[in-house]
Amino acid sequence: AAVAALVASLACSSSFAVTIAAFLVLEACVGCLQACASSMRALVVPDHLQASINNLGRAPLNLLVVLGTLLADKATESNKTHLAFLAVASMFGAAAAIQFSGGRHLGGTKQKGL
Repeated sequence: AAVAALVASLACSSSFAVTIAAFLVLEACVGCLQACASSMRALVVPDHLQASINNLGRAPLNLLVVLGTLLADKATESNKTHLAFLAVASMFGAAAAIQFSGGRHLGGTKQKGL
């Protein structure tokens, strides 16, 4: 849905309503991700390792944020903002593909408290 929202925003970049709707869909996806990620983390990661494992993802995430910011700056200078949106949509698509491929391996995990 996040990728679709960004692509819709690209396709209708002149429409403010579409851009706001795409932003709201993107924010809803990010909000749902946080709730789902914490539930999955509670199922898979032992309590005493959660802080260490949670910090492992911060470096790649910060790298993607820096990359997105640099792309946005360069795109604004050259008037090619659609390329920055396309790059971010590609990152969301790659993250979804990785998430779906990793989710198949958790089928036998015991659920605690859900």
